[in-house]
Parts: sequence; structure tokens; C-alpha cells
Amino acid sequence: MRTFDFLLLAVVSFLELRSWPGEITLDPRGIQLLNLFGRPARSIAWKEVTGMEETQEFGSRLAKALGLTTDILLIHSADPFHTIAHTSRHPDRDRLLREYQLYLKEAAPRHAPPATRP
Repeated sequence: MRTFDFLLLAVVSFLELRSWPGEITLDPRGIQLLNLFGRPARSIAWKEVTGMEETQEFGSRLAKALGLTTDILLIHSADPFHTIAHTSRHPDRDRLLREYQLYLKEAAPRHAPPATRP
């Protein structure tokens, strides 16, 4: 019986650690998702960011009926396998949105096409 208890504890602990959200950091190079141990799990350079999308994590009406917050922000890159999700378990959603808007304002002049002269 103790072996079963140990295995059950190990599986539940692993699942809890796996579901813990990573830290999202922003710097002049781009956006990084760090794992539980502070190592980069995913990173997107600013020039590769293609957009941000607001969506539902579970997409169910039952979650909304129970009052669970399921809104997430998906940050997309040119590579579809490098998407970073900011869930309701991450802190400071408003700051992430402000930083992203600031990036868009700063990057627009750099990526604009050259002005044409008449």
C-alpha cells in the first residue's frame, strides 16, 4: 500500500509542477517564458512577434457559469510552435499589455516602409 501512496504522490506532484505557470519576462530583445527553475523555456524576439490574441483557456460555458476566469492572452510569433500564453494564473496582465503596446509604438517607425519622394 505504501508503494501505491508514494506513486500517487509522485504523479500528483509532477502534475502540479507541470501545470505551474512559467514566468514571462520582457526585455529589449523580446519576450521569454521561463520554466519553474528560471531557465528559458520559450522565447520570441520582438521582430518575430506577429500579434497578440485574447481567447478563452478552456472555452467552456461551464467555467464561466462557475465564475472561473479563463481569459488568456496568446502572443504569436512567425513560428507557430513558439506561442506564449499569459493565463489567469500569471500576475499583472495589464502590465504585459502596456509593454506590448509600448513595443508597437517603438517598433512602428523602424519597420515602416521608407518614405517616397515625389
